[in-house]
Amino acid sequence: MPAATRPIHAGTGRVEINLHTPHLQSITLVRFVGTGNGSAVVLLRRGFLVLLFLWAGYGKAVAADMVQPSPYIAAAEVVAIQLNGLQYNDTPQIDAGILQTWAFAHPRNRTITGPLSRFAAMLKGPGYGMMINHLSHQITPAQAGDGWQKFDVLMEAENGDVVHFSWVVEKVAHGPYQGCWMTVAVSAPRLAGQGS
Repeated sequence: MPAATRPIHAGTGRVEINLHTPHLQSITLVRFVGTGNGSAVVLLRRGFLVLLFLWAGYGKAVAADMVQPSPYIAAAEVVAIQLNGLQYNDTPQIDAGILQTWAFAHPRNRTITGPLSRFAAMLKGPGYGMMINHLSHQITPAQAGDGWQKFDVLMEAENGDVVHFSWVVEKVAHGPYQGCWMTVAVSAPRLAGQGS
């Protein structure tokens, strides 16, 4: 089912994503964006608080705002976190979404696409630029194997084009991210139609 996002009121913001998949019950990623008095990112899974980041001082918020890889975050949640970041790329600061996406790039992926400045240029380039500030996305589980999962992603770009991506995540076997689901590959986009 598609992830739903809904803004609250001016002054402060709340972006809420509800994700339901056959393998998960329900998770909710709630991202509060403050106006200088403080902000928070909360990841709720099956009704339990998994991650909470609070901070004071909007200008220093980017690092604290990011959800960090954790063995408690499921594969579908990783894709949702990255896509939400790209959809609201410049919240709370310019390119915060790219930084969030980089946080969940598998170490092998980072060696190919990095450093961060090269990764950001790739996402802003002609191949993947439609991901930045896209209008909506839908994540559907496609295939799974031992330690990896593939998702079909339909995305409506700002220009109304609907594109399809294959998004592959893998569980990290060793090192500081051991047991965490992280993105190993995202296919080139394929035009799938015209949106609203």
